[in-house]
Amino acid sequence: MTIHFLLLLNKQAKVRLSKWYGTYTGKERERIIREIGFEVTQRSGQMCNFIEWRDMTIAYKRYASLYFIVCTDRTDNELMTLETVHRFVFVLDKYFGSVTELDLIFDFSRVTHLSTSPPPIFSSPLNCSSLISLLSKKTQAYLVLDE
Repeated sequence: MTIHFLLLLNKQAKVRLSKWYGTYTGKERERIIREIGFEVTQRSGQMCNFIEWRDMTIAYKRYASLYFIVCTDRTDNELMTLETVHRFVFVLDKYFGSVTELDLIFDFSRVTHLSTSPPPIFSSPLNCSSLISLLSKKTQAYLVLDE
């Protein structure tokens, strides 16, 4: 699965996290966020969670007041992309208790650190116990940093 970018937006389409796994200029990033943010936030809950956009596929899922948006190649499996989003939310929920928009704002460095590890979270078939062990290693690292 090739992930081009990951966006976390609130209901007003304000960016709470953006990770770019491809090369995009600042203007392109702003334009992409505006286009996709508008498209995703205006869709009703009854509509499909996939959007064909340019030569890519946008998969998104809304959890509470946050939209988790992933852009992949058109040939990638959309359901696997949603499973990846769910895995990321699972890790965030285990780490923060119940992740909220405020967690993303005030613990931005920790969320960024969790999202910069594509091999464990975004590309490998992990079971719950390996996700929890990954999470405990990251938590231990932050406890050492906080001391």
